[in-house]
Amino acid sequence: MQRRRNAVEAFKDHGWFHLVAYATQNAYQPFNSSFLMRDGLLSLPDIPLACSEPKEFAFLSARPVGSRFRWMQNETTQFAAGLQFSGFKSVIGTMGNLNDSEAYEIINKFYKAIFCTEILDCARAARALHDTLEEMAKGELSFRQRIAFAHFGL
Repeated sequence: MQRRRNAVEAFKDHGWFHLVAYATQNAYQPFNSSFLMRDGLLSLPDIPLACSEPKEFAFLSARPVGSRFRWMQNETTQFAAGLQFSGFKSVIGTMGNLNDSEAYEIINKFYKAIFCTEILDCARAARALHDTLEEMAKGELSFRQRIAFAHFGL
């Protein structure tokens, strides 16, 4: 399968993007951090090359591959910044060891909230994420699991 090529093509053709992948961080050259695809690395510099025009929204669900640096183990900022640098107006990043079923529930509720109207607006992403996490906090979702989600941009 050509997952890397498919991801690059998707960046070219779509304004809204959801990427689920393992990720590896480069502490010394953060923009050389990469998503691990079955057929190779999709590095942060690959993404702006694929984005010829501004994009609306990206949701990044990344699982970290062990970092040698304790302070970088759950760092989503460099990936979200890379996507913003690539032209995405609004980015939600999640990184960390989330329970898959809880992550699925959060993401599902988030998308229901953001797609609640006929007109898509990436500027609603921050509010939709906030409302989703607030609702989940009333249940058994721990603070540590809630802070694994971060919004950047509009």
